Amino acid sequence: MATNKRKRWVTPAGVEVKSGLELKIATSLEEQGIEYGYETVKFAWYDKYPRALCSDCGGSEIYQKRSYTPDFIFPNGVIVESKGRLTRRDRKIITGVRTANPEIDLRLVFDKDNRINKGSNTRYSDWAERNKFQYAMKGAVPEEWFK
Repeated sequence: MATNKRKRWVTPAGVEVKSGLELKIATSLEEQGIEYGYETVKFAWYDKYPRALCSDCGGSEIYQKRSYTPDFIFPNGVIVESKGRLTRRDRKIITGVRTANPEIDLRLVFDKDNRINKGSNTRYSDWAERNKFQYAMKGAVPEEWFK
């Protein structure tokens, strides 16, 4: 049985994950006998500093190199990021990672198709489609993603 220890959850196979959604996904994969890596790869991406100016040239295009570790990777190269909440920061990171690493196959699994914020009619699925990300709902990874 999965247990929670210090805001981390442990799958039946003993993999420590960071959220209930990750636990749901990892447990399902393990029950199906699907091989996966959890937070085993990192990708660089570049985050633009808002309202910054270069002291040498006065330019405003200043970026900081950052690191991104996706949740799941399958042997076929498909990378899956699970999102219970899709915040503005999450959206910036996900699009930034894909821009900096166009060769990766990054896909999203959402828990629910919530609105991106209270005042918006845009749902997670709308955002994913607009930004050309493959996605799935209800914390379930489609079988074709790991085959």
